[in-house]
Amino acid sequence: MKHLLRVVKDAADERDHVAAPAMPPATVTSLSMRSKVPYIKDQGPLGSCTAHAGTELLEMLVRNHPSEIPATVNRTTLRFSPLFQYALERIAEGSFSQDAGADSRTIFRVLAKSGCCLETADPYVPGNYLMLPTDALRAQAAQYKIDAYHRILDVNTAKSVLLSGYTFTVGMPVFQQMESDEAAANGLLAMPQGSAIGGHEMHV
Repeated sequence: MKHLLRVVKDAADERDHVAAPAMPPATVTSLSMRSKVPYIKDQGPLGSCTAHAGTELLEMLVRNHPSEIPATVNRTTLRFSPLFQYALERIAEGSFSQDAGADSRTIFRVLAKSGCCLETADPYVPGNYLMLPTDALRAQAAQYKIDAYHRILDVNTAKSVLLSGYTFTVGMPVFQQMESDEAAANGLLAMPQGSAIGGHEMHV
């Protein structure tokens, strides 16, 4: 399947909180948190990569810092709704009536202001992307907000964020090889060649 690669580069904003520059310890050469997020999300035919990256990051936060979530929620299996997240991103950007993608900052503006509901309450059905979130979904989402977010400006600081137990999302241009059978089979991408085919948001 060819995906809609529609993350939009966000404009610089002096109001952004910036993560303090840091150097990771030289003794650490690799790190993986894959076991804490064992599934791979698939945006399917929608340009909703920002919503998938953002909801997966939120799931990781809740698993690692569960003290503020309802006791009735199983934090090891919970999944947040990319459909709800994508709707609120497009509402925030004034493009709700289109499958227009979103920019990276909007992911976190939405998670800080509105939070996200559970996927069990709003399942990911791509054909439903024009359905407005209900008051009940918004009320549930308000239980799952982030307190703050920071922009990361360099690779060393990004590595230090991971070593501290947190994750982040990144938007970047992607090239034709990303949609190749080879990449689908082994998950590896070569150094980019040719023209970009779009932009993609990923959870790191």
